[in-house]
Amino acid sequence: MSEHAASGESDFLGRLSELLARSQQSYQGYMERGKTFLYASRLKDSNDAIRHLILENAHLLPQEQQRNAQKLLHHLDAWSRHWEACHLRLQPELTDTFVFDSEVRFPGAEVAALMDYHHRRVRR
Repeated sequence: MSEHAASGESDFLGRLSELLARSQQSYQGYMERGKTFLYASRLKDSNDAIRHLILENAHLLPQEQQRNAQKLLHHLDAWSRHWEACHLRLQPELTDTFVFDSEVRFPGAEVAALMDYHHRRVRR
């Protein structure tokens, strides 16, 4: 891998790590504060940013990590469609409860593998 490609991959994974932390913080707020639309909206913003980042940069990763990123992308695509349908149907205010089910669960093992890969690369 060229130095430029390695730098791009490292930048991508660093930004992904930050966005995942932001999503986790929003999800935690959502769960702890009544599952309101305010926190669901913050989570949607973070997830949309993650989705865009993966679509633009997953090609920088080795094959195995591309598969892990694709699992996350699959989850985010399904989650976003459910979020959008629920939002359209309910037209919620910021303090309203906003809950829906998504059959595609968060791929925790794959995201952990991506972040483990990132942390191993950073320590080099």
